[in-house]
Parts: sequence; C-alpha cells; structure tokens
Amino acid sequence: MNLIDLYNVLNVSQSLNSITPPPLLTKTATLTQEQVSPSTLPSHVMQFSINAHKSRKKKKKKKKKKKKKKKKKKKKKKKKKKKKKKKTKNDDKNKKKKKNKNQKGEFLF
Repeated sequence: MNLIDLYNVLNVSQSLNSITPPPLLTKTATLTQEQVSPSTLPSHVMQFSINAHKSRKKKKKKKKKKKKKKKKKKKKKKKKKKKKKKKTKNDDKNKKKKKNKNQKGEFLF
C-alpha cells in the first residue's frame, strides 16, 4: 500500500469515530441550534445585550482606574509625611533665644 492509501484509511476511520449519534427525542420540546441562533432574535434585543455588555466593561475599567489613582495618592501622602525639615544652625540658636525670653519673662513678675 502506498502512503497516500494509508493516510486516506486513517482519515476515514477518524471521521467515523467523530460522528456522533443524533440526540434522543424526549417528551419536552427541544430547541434546535437554528431556533436559538442570535439571528432569529429581534435586532433591538441583540443591540441591548451588546450595549449592556460594553457598559459593564467600561464600569469595571473605571473602577480599576479609580483604585489605581487612590493607591497612588495614598503612596504620595505617606512619602510627604516621612519627609522632615532639615535642621540648620540657626534653628538651634532660635530655640535657645525663645527659652531665654521665656525665662526672663517668668522672673519679671
């Protein structure tokens, strides 16, 4: 046998395995795929469902963006709190002057 013949035999056997038997009929009416297909639905219903899906996606995106912005703001605030004013030589002198003034004021009374 040729390789081509073997290939054809294998394909036929695989296609036979892939064929599924028809579904058993039950007492309740079942809808076929053609009856359920979206083309049979009215156009306004289809458009509504598409728009509803899009709006849900947009809302989710907006929520994610807001959360990201809040996180960024919180991080910035924390960084600002951590920053401290650098001491200068004059700060120490000013503190000493204030203490001296307060002490002088107490003794005046």
